[in-house]
Amino acid sequence: MAEVLAQLDALLAELQSALTDQAWDALAAGNDRVRPLLEGMLAEFEAGRLSEAAVRDRLEAFQAFCDQAQGQAETARDSARQALEGMQKNRKAARSYQDVSDRRSR
Repeated sequence: MAEVLAQLDALLAELQSALTDQAWDALAAGNDRVRPLLEGMLAEFEAGRLSEAAVRDRLEAFQAFCDQAQGQAETARDSARQALEGMQKNRKAARSYQDVSDRRSR
């Protein structure tokens, strides 16, 4: 019974570490393991082998993590968008300069 809780706690710690490191691939891989563990926890709860408090604590912890991860992912996405827009502006400027240089060399 406590094994599923230990696995969930370990997974949450792993996901928190991946989020801190912005290791998006590790987060995606870890996310694939969340649902089966949560389902296992709920099955243990329904069988009367886990307390309501233990289940509630894990669910709240995962919800808090999801909220935090979403915020950080949105921030990373926005940063990437800004960097891409900056690169596109630089690319346009370089093309314009190249066009002017090409006209002068004719």
